[in-house]
Amino acid sequence: MRELTVIVPVTLIRQDPLGCDVYVVATATADVWWSPARLSGPPELCYEEEGGIEIYSVTFAGPLPLDESHLTDQEWQAIESACIQTYMKEVTS
Repeated sequence: MRELTVIVPVTLIRQDPLGCDVYVVATATADVWWSPARLSGPPELCYEEEGGIEIYSVTFAGPLPLDESHLTDQEWQAIESACIQTYMKEVTS
């Protein structure tokens, strides 16, 4: 199993009080780990895929005051997805 700390920027689009689109960059710091499945060989040496992610912090840069409590479920999923994609790029390169 390989664990890696990733720092990932994700651009979020929000609306300001006047209804105009505003871009906010959320930068996440997370530990990501993953171990591929082993599905062949003796049963005692086989195991399922295992992995996870733990986001330690999310900071924001942009004109709107935001914190983690303002993130929607979809935005959390986008951040987690970006962290996992960055992890996979790092460990497969």
